Amino acid sequence: MDKATSNYSSSFEENLLKREKKRKLETKREIEKMRAELPKYNLNDIRQFKLPYHEALLLQLEESGYANTEEYIKYMFDFQEQLRISAGPHSNMWNRPILKHSDVELRKLSEALIKAEDYHNKRNYNAETEVLLITAIDFCFNTKDWFWLGEQVLMKGLKNAMAYQSTGKHESLARYIYAKLLIEKVMDYENAEMHLNISRKLSAGKSWNIKQFFPDLADSTTLFMNANYLLHLCYMRQARHWAKIDLKYAIEFAVLAKKRANEACYHDGETEALLLKGQCEVNTSDLKGAINTFNKAYYIQSKIKSEVGMCQARVELSKAYLMYGNTNLALQHLLHLKEMAELHNLTFYLAQAYRYLGEFYLNNGEPGKATPLLSDALDIFYKTGAIAQADQVRKLEALSSGLELMPQYIELIRQTGRECDKWFENLIKLVRWKDLREPFYEKKESGLLPEIFSHLSQKPGEETKEKQMDNILELKDETVVEEESSSQLPAPENSNVKEVETKYIAYE
Repeated sequence: MDKATSNYSSSFEENLLKREKKRKLETKREIEKMRAELPKYNLNDIRQFKLPYHEALLLQLEESGYANTEEYIKYMFDFQEQLRISAGPHSNMWNRPILKHSDVELRKLSEALIKAEDYHNKRNYNAETEVLLITAIDFCFNTKDWFWLGEQVLMKGLKNAMAYQSTGKHESLARYIYAKLLIEKVMDYENAEMHLNISRKLSAGKSWNIKQFFPDLADSTTLFMNANYLLHLCYMRQARHWAKIDLKYAIEFAVLAKKRANEACYHDGETEALLLKGQCEVNTSDLKGAINTFNKAYYIQSKIKSEVGMCQARVELSKAYLMYGNTNLALQHLLHLKEMAELHNLTFYLAQAYRYLGEFYLNNGEPGKATPLLSDALDIFYKTGAIAQADQVRKLEALSSGLELMPQYIELIRQTGRECDKWFENLIKLVRWKDLREPFYEKKESGLLPEIFSHLSQKPGEETKEKQMDNILELKDETVVEEESSSQLPAPENSNVKEVETKYIAYE
């Protein structure tokens, strides 16, 4: 019994030792596995845990030998602090994030500067400039609060491009980016124009593509075209400014804007400049020049098949022809405007057509035709939310209605004499109109446009002389219209302009 107990005890102790040994071995393996899974930290990583990120970054740059990057980041810290102090509390600059405490932006900036410094040490100055410009674009246009930082990086890239340029591409690109920043963020068009003119001069005749820097641009656009597009915006702003002060300067800037839009292949910009130039010419009583200008605008829009652009040009042409005294072409333009607006569901321009048709008849002493047209225009303007235009038409409609009712009103007053049979009934009508605004007249519905179209469709000779005297306009056939227009308008200096006029009148 003692021997059996002894054997059992010995076996138990042996198994216990084996299990303990196995447990220790498994624990050791688990510890090794856990150690292997732990991240490995170097000195810089440990610093980032112990120190603020900007302090750890500066120590890392100093030890790695990136002295230029270190100095530039320190300069940015001081530069932002000076900006904040000069702007003062409660300013936008004061409330913007601080670079020193913005780890994501600071990391992005430092990585770009390190990469640029590496290229500089290898004497690859073009690659260095491109890194700086790409980083500047990101800060300038892809972030809300960091365009001031992008501007500083951009100026660093511009200085680098000017110091080491070979073809001038990078200087031209840097100036274009800076001008774009000045226009979109700072609204400084004057300095932007200066940089754009230099960029345009450097890129003239070059097929430099900048899609690498601005992926949203089309493949076919060049740096030269984009610089001209921004110059067009600058000159249009100047033209609108001078249009309120000095029409001569406004026309000069509009001509420049049209040229730059043409070089940018920006046809809508050409039309915009031409329309403004024509409006200034109308205000200077140069109606022949205005008609030629509006014809050019119409031809450009017809070439690109823009219904909206053609409607805009027709509106201006109709007004110019009315002021010039050519009521035939003015009415034709308005009717074609109405037809095109209806065909393409351009409700705003349909209202414009009704408005100017109404003005046409009102100026020609036919308020009975003008009132329903102006009323329709007023309804459409209100429905489309064009409140300013609606207010203008409302006054015209009230004037037209008054002129239309004036003969009836005068006649009603005459019929209140006691010698008239129904003098008392007529007197009651006057009192009700004055006190209750109860109409003394019968409302007329519109429906004049079919009548106008039928009038236009008639050929010369079909109307009697008596009927022609009753109508406001005496329409002529296309040959007469073309001869009349060519005799009224001077021959343009540009051969392309001549083609514009010929094609446009033939279209009519």
